[in-house]
Amino acid sequence: MASAGQIEAPKIVNLRFEVKGVVQGVSFRELLKKKCDALGVCGWVQNTSFEEGSVLGELQGTSHQIDEMKCFLAQGIHDFPKEKEKSKKLKVEKYAFEETPIEKVTIRTFLILDHFRLLK
Repeated sequence: MASAGQIEAPKIVNLRFEVKGVVQGVSFRELLKKKCDALGVCGWVQNTSFEEGSVLGELQGTSHQIDEMKCFLAQGIHDFPKEKEKSKKLKVEKYAFEETPIEKVTIRTFLILDHFRLLK
């Protein structure tokens, strides 16, 4: 806690997420990267197998930045009107977030990773 006259440093958090619905083949990952770049959020995102139909990822930033990203992930992509044609089929049906406080950002960029496949 900051004493009188001092500004408290923003809390840094790590957010793991999964978003399900129509989120593959609709530029979701690319639009997510644009939003993260605009906010200064670092992390990664990748599609699961097509059968799973979800996107997994991890983000790091201040609690304010991550709160804004959670709204963005939960509501779908509405911030990029120029991209509307590409992403008009995008539909977020379910999402899950796991937020953890961290001492410092350990991911220094935002990456779109190749597909993730679970071995069965």
